[in-house]
Amino acid sequence: MTLPPAEPMLAFAAGASVLYLAFWWVWWNVLVDNGVELQYSEDGSELD
Repeated sequence: MTLPPAEPMLAFAAGASVLYLAFWWVWWNVLVDNGVELQYSEDGSELD
């Protein structure tokens, strides 16, 4: 379908970046699902 990238390390870096972002997104959503955001909304104001 598509030709492989000319630079293997560039392809590795791009793949690693995508995997890192996907992992971060999933991890962040797991934290949100566990109610971590509640510690900022219990008193009706955000903590600085």
